[in-house]
Amino acid sequence: MHIVARAWLSAAWLGLCACASGADSSGDDPTPAGGGAAGAGGAGATGGTVGTGGEAAAGGGGAATGGTGGEAAAGGGGAGADGGAGGAAGQGGAGPACGNDVVEPPEACDGAGATCSDLGFVGGAAPCTVACTFDLGACSGCHNGVIDVALGEDCDFDAQNDPLVATTCQALGYPLSGANPGCTPDCQYDIRICACGNGALDAGEPCDGAAFDGHSCVTEGFGSGTIACTPDCTLDTSGCSPCGNGQIDPPEPCDGADLGAHSCLSDGFGGGTLACLPGCVLDTSGCDPCGNGVIDPGEACDGSTLGGQTCVTAGFGSGVLGCHADCTLDTSGCDPCGNGVLDPGETCDDGNLVSGDGCSSTCKTESASCDPDGTYLVVGPPIAYSCCFGLVSVNVSSFVFASNGATIASSPSNPVPMTGAATTCPAGSFDNAGSIPGGCAETYHLVGSFTGPDSWTGTYQLQFSGPDCSCFGGLDTPCVNQLYTVTATR
Repeated sequence: MHIVARAWLSAAWLGLCACASGADSSGDDPTPAGGGAAGAGGAGATGGTVGTGGEAAAGGGGAATGGTGGEAAAGGGGAGADGGAGGAAGQGGAGPACGNDVVEPPEACDGAGATCSDLGFVGGAAPCTVACTFDLGACSGCHNGVIDVALGEDCDFDAQNDPLVATTCQALGYPLSGANPGCTPDCQYDIRICACGNGALDAGEPCDGAAFDGHSCVTEGFGSGTIACTPDCTLDTSGCSPCGNGQIDPPEPCDGADLGAHSCLSDGFGGGTLACLPGCVLDTSGCDPCGNGVIDPGEACDGSTLGGQTCVTAGFGSGVLGCHADCTLDTSGCDPCGNGVLDPGETCDDGNLVSGDGCSSTCKTESASCDPDGTYLVVGPPIAYSCCFGLVSVNVSSFVFASNGATIASSPSNPVPMTGAATTCPAGSFDNAGSIPGGCAETYHLVGSFTGPDSWTGTYQLQFSGPDCSCFGGLDTPCVNQLYTVTATR
């Protein structure tokens, strides 16, 4: 009995020893013959904790099992009791598998990529790399309102397209500038303003203050004016004018020698030379209105426009009036014969172009003569005059020539015959008079000249003198002198 109990106690003791030395974590199984199993490794982000193998009672090795989750380090084998070999090391647990088409932390993607817009950028596609990260090489964040440094952006623009810049010109190496850089359309720093304002031409500046590097209105394609420099060192051509560049720019009618379609003729003148003033306005001072068909001030005529003038109104007897190229009357086609004036080359001019009246149509004296005696009727109403109760009563509708015109009587009343020298016709003149003495002496006087074989013109004058001409102190119409113009024919 005592022997059996001792053997059991020894076995139990050995088992207890094996269990105590082989258990490294929960779950050890104390096996007297083979040693305890290794405890499981703990899960970790980069690997499980190494499990320690149990001590084998008879030299068997215990194995430590690697932890699951993160990449677990292998468990170390337990030391064997009484010189037994240690257990084999446990295997490490597997971590996230990139390439299994499952996105597992910390993977950004696995297999499928995305569009740049899905990632908050602009551009094309963002494929997934073999390291399970997005390739943003084709993406751009410019104008998305965020400065994407990873995409090489220096700046960006907000929703109102105002630049977003997080630095100053001084921070970019321009210690004298108090400005902030701008932002180019491709979201890079625009540092032109950083150097602008120092009065010196820096790289990329066409001007700075009063420095223009040779730029002027002319070099910029204008004709004249004053060029300026804006605060951001760009050329300001608002003070430039295209006038003077030699080409017509709206609304210029001309520029230098370029007159377009303008000419003196097109602008309502007859001829001359059109020019262009320095202000790009037409200069018509060299144009002549003569030739435009309109009689302008200073012109007697213009082309065929004679203004109603004829050879007769110009002082000639007949002919065709013309107009010189300088808009003066051309009378070379006019004939003075018939104007009633004896001009050079004429032997007579009776004021008409009728032959047979003693002066031919060419103003030559005709040899044929006529008898001036006869009765000549007054053209128009009779000559009538009465005064002083009818003591003087004149009523004349014709004149009667006798003795070659030496005696002329009036008809139907004949207060007194009028005498004078004989005359001739169709050319000739007469001056006859007759008087009646008394308290109011009456004198009748006829003066005229022949205008043809059967016509003459002149004046018939009644003259009164003496105290009785007042008609007895004004009791009735006094007798006063009278003068009548007479034209008569037979």
